[in-house]
Amino acid sequence: SSAAAATGTAPPAEGPGASQGGGAVASARATGVAFPGMADSSMRSRVPRRVGAPSASPTPLSLAERLAEDTAAQQRTRGATLLAASSALSAAGRHAEAASLLQYLRDFGVERDVLMRRLSPQEADALFQEASLRLGLELQRAGLLSGAWEALVAACAEPGLREPCRAVGALADVSLQLAMRCDREPARQVEVLQGAADAAAVSRALPLDRKDELELALALALQAAG
Repeated sequence: SSAAAATGTAPPAEGPGASQGGGAVASARATGVAFPGMADSSMRSRVPRRVGAPSASPTPLSLAERLAEDTAAQQRTRGATLLAASSALSAAGRHAEAASLLQYLRDFGVERDVLMRRLSPQEADALFQEASLRLGLELQRAGLLSGAWEALVAACAEPGLREPCRAVGALADVSLQLAMRCDREPARQVEVLQGAADAAAVSRALPLDRKDELELALALALQAAG
């Protein structure tokens, strides 16, 4: 006790309680319970984790495919969404399916949006013209030239055409391609080429070289038709 007093250290506690307390602290330090969070982390490390990642969200293409197959869903869908879905299908080379969505949008979707007050008259006109033009382009890419020609003639006939160069240029391309397919039907050649020539004359939107090409093809078709 004199040595303890000289050194200033307290003697170790005696008795069963003290030995149990020291053992508890030692045990706590050994297991890490004395440090906040370690017991929880050790428990979490023993919890088995679920194997496998969660399934990926649907892609724009997969959603567009579902929409193209579901007429009822098309009726519930906004026109802008139908237009975006057609773009996803077109980018994937699914031009016939893109055209199907665009035809529904042109014939029914725009009017439905107007009735439900989703679009102003100006917005509806812009969406209708875009759907009409893109319908012709998608049908052309799908190789359905007769349908493309009809869609583009209708698009070019719209009053206040917003993109005459784009629309009339597409109609001229389709008309020339279709005329080549109808080389044994001069009357049909005249019909399709005349439609493009009339649109070009009204809009004055076709470049001079394209206009000359179209007029030459029409003159040859007229000559062949007698």
